[in-house]
Amino acid sequence: MRRGSLAAAVLLSAAIRGGAPHADPIPPEWLQHQHDACLQACTNTGQDPDRCTATCDCASREMAATMTRDEYATMSNAATTHQPIPSALNEKLMTVEDRCHAD
Repeated sequence: MRRGSLAAAVLLSAAIRGGAPHADPIPPEWLQHQHDACLQACTNTGQDPDRCTATCDCASREMAATMTRDEYATMSNAATTHQPIPSALNEKLMTVEDRCHAD
């Protein structure tokens, strides 16, 4: 998956998911939706399906470990309203992407 594609898939799934922010962990169903959107975005670019699965599994795992429901919802709201992601969250998202491309 090309650099930036994972971030775009995450933002797309966040925008579709919607919902009110909370300080809890990201709900499993939100992570599943993110994973599904990631897989679709990756395979639509012609990438190897096994590589896509590994990358998207990693992204879901890293997001669950490093982000809260509130942070995920903030990204969702930014994507939905076409606003920039706050820089601290963008840094987290880029860290997830970097870690998952290293796998």
